[in-house]
Amino acid sequence: IALVTFLLIAMPNIGLGDDGEMATAALHMGVPHPSGYPLWTILGGLFAKLFPFGNGAWKLNLFSGLCAAGAVALFALLARSSARWIGMNGRPATLLAILGSLTFAWSVPVWSQATIGKGTYSLHVLLMLTLAGLCYLWIRTPLWKNAFVWIVFSFALGMSNHHMTLAM
Repeated sequence: IALVTFLLIAMPNIGLGDDGEMATAALHMGVPHPSGYPLWTILGGLFAKLFPFGNGAWKLNLFSGLCAAGAVALFALLARSSARWIGMNGRPATLLAILGSLTFAWSVPVWSQATIGKGTYSLHVLLMLTLAGLCYLWIRTPLWKNAFVWIVFSFALGMSNHHMTLAM
């Protein structure tokens, strides 16, 4: 549901602020202003080159929506698993996860970044929910031998996108 809504209302072209700079950097594999957002620039540029139609800015807007929808999906999985972990039955846990994830998807911070080309924040939310999900999974399965490696890898990916990963 979130992916469809993000894709249907994606901005058709360049927006205000840093959108033009970020789009130019991603589409030409350049470097935007510091910190450069290297992971977003590379992934956005590759997505724009691999997606077969539409203008470059619109492709980056779709990439933002795809990242945000992935974050919403991870939020729903974490919410459902957490609700089940504390003893909630299947249907109420699923309903709570769906309502919570759609509230998350349509909140102003997520919604506003999911539809514009400066999607570094959408990718960042996806990476931080991946990091939180891996930590949660490690708590749930403490004998998972490679958990710390995957958590550090996820943290490193987050750092290559945005410095606010340190806050996590």
